[in-house]
Amino acid sequence: LEQKESHLASALEALSHHSSFALLGKPGSGKSTFVTYVALSLAEAGLGLADADERLGKEWARGSLLPVRVVLRHFAASEHLREGRAGELWQFIAGELSKMGLPEKAGEMFREIALKSGALFLLDGLDEAGDLKRRALALKAVIELMSGAGDGNRFLITARPYAWEDAEQKIAQVPFYPLAEFDDDQIETFIARWYAAITAAGWAVSAVEDKTKSLQGAAIGSLNVLARNPLLLTLMATLHTNRGRLPDDRADLYDDVIELLLQRWNEAIDADKGLLDDLGVAGLRLADFRAKIEQLAFDAHEANVGQDGVAD
Repeated sequence: LEQKESHLASALEALSHHSSFALLGKPGSGKSTFVTYVALSLAEAGLGLADADERLGKEWARGSLLPVRVVLRHFAASEHLREGRAGELWQFIAGELSKMGLPEKAGEMFREIALKSGALFLLDGLDEAGDLKRRALALKAVIELMSGAGDGNRFLITARPYAWEDAEQKIAQVPFYPLAEFDDDQIETFIARWYAAITAAGWAVSAVEDKTKSLQGAAIGSLNVLARNPLLLTLMATLHTNRGRLPDDRADLYDDVIELLLQRWNEAIDADKGLLDDLGVAGLRLADFRAKIEQLAFDAHEANVGQDGVAD
C-alpha cells in the first residue's frame, strides 16, 4: 500500500483546503461547536465586521462565503424529506429562514447566491438524522446537492464515526478526518482562558490563579481521560468554578455535574421542585449503581467476545 505522510491540522485548515469533507468525532468532541463558530464568523465577515476576519485567521483562505447551516436531524424529521432530493433540502432551508422571520423570497435568494457566488454548506449531525432509512434519505439529498450545486460551493458534513461508516461507500469521494482530542497543553490553555474569560465577564471569582492551577492539576492528573473531551472539560470547569473542587472518582464527578446542571435548569425555569424530586428519585446517585453498571458492562463485553472473538 502507498504510504502517505500525515500531520495534525486545524479543522479550519482542512475546511479551507477541501471543497468537501466530513469531520468525524465522538460525542462532545466539538463538531457542532465548530460548525456554529464558522457560521457565525462568516456571517459577521459578510457584514464587514473586522473582528470576524481576524478570528478566522490566515488558515481560512476562501473569503466571505455565505454560510448555510443545516441541522440534519431537523431536516430528517421535517415534512420536506420524502425522496431524498436536493430540492427537498432547499425547501427545508427556505422554511427555516421563514421561521426566523425573513421574507419568503429569502430561500430563493440564498439559492441564487450559492449558484452565482458560492456558499459554504455546514451539514451538521448526520448520525442524528433519524433511523437508518431517514438517514439514508437525508444523505441522498445531500449527495445530490453536492453534485449539482456548482464549483463555487463547499461542503462540511459532521457525524459520529459509526454513521459515516454506514455512508462511506455512497460518498467515498469525500475525504474524512477524525477530530482529535485535547492534548495536555490544550487542556491547560483551555482552563487558563476559561478563568480569564469568566473574570473578564465580571464574575466574582476569588483566588483565580490558585483555582486555575488546581483545575489544571486535576485535569492533567486523575481525570485526564475525561478532560481530553472538550464537552466534559467544559462541565468540569463549570463545576470547579461553582464549587472550587472536583471529586477524584468519575462516578462522583458525573453525579456533581448532573446535580449542577439540574440546579441551573430549575433556576432557569423558576421551578419550585427539582426534576429528580418529580420523578420520585431524589436520592439517586450514580455511585450507588456503580456495581450494577460495571456488571452490565462486563456482561456486554463477554457477550460480544463470545460472538466474534473480538471485544468492542
